[in-house]
Amino acid sequence: MIVFGHRGAAGEAPENTLAGIKHAIAAGIKNIEVDLRLSADGQLFLLHDRSLGRTAGINKNIDALTSHELHATDARLSCKHWSNPAPCPIPTLTELLTQTPEIECIQLEIKSDSSTNIVATVDALACELSNTTTASRVVVTSYDADILEALRQRASHIRLGLVANHDLLAAFNTASALNCAFMCLHYELILNCSEELIKTLTDCAMHISCWTVNSQEVALKLCQRNVDSIITDLPNKILPLFAPAT
Repeated sequence: MIVFGHRGAAGEAPENTLAGIKHAIAAGIKNIEVDLRLSADGQLFLLHDRSLGRTAGINKNIDALTSHELHATDARLSCKHWSNPAPCPIPTLTELLTQTPEIECIQLEIKSDSSTNIVATVDALACELSNTTTASRVVVTSYDADILEALRQRASHIRLGLVANHDLLAAFNTASALNCAFMCLHYELILNCSEELIKTLTDCAMHISCWTVNSQEVALKLCQRNVDSIITDLPNKILPLFAPAT
């Protein structure tokens, strides 16, 4: 079973920060899932919410802030028990790709809401991932099929993944139509679906990744259902379940 660190290791370290991702790497994580949003000056930053309030204590939206302003942030608030006093600025996608060569696969989830500029986001991603070696480490994921289709048209070498939390069969059909490499599913969709649909999923060419799995019991049930990977906030709790026997 492949284990992805959710937002790095969101239950153990500040989410979507280099410090949190390096914490996950130290725990043994080789694959991560992070979130992407576009700044006011068109740069891709790691951030889940549109607002910086929850993670950095700044009641402004990322699309109203420049790269310079975002680099001056400290995004430690998402992890109250984090004891390292060093600031945790919100990093760019460039910083993630260049400073974490140990990471083998990165799920980059494009967050989508009324503020999302699809054209600008797709252009920024296509530019950032123009190098095929860099792109080979990445899967760009989203709930928004329009974003995935636009990226497929703009940069067909980039692998895509559809995120879904309901209507598994419809999601499968959409992902297939988009030629997705990944389906990123809420774990309850897998636990509650029929054996027939499970077989359809596990027999297809797509990688099936389940989020957000923080229970060892759930992780083992998903393993029995033959999913390819799980995404967890708690790598130190979940990784030992799948450690090679010594």
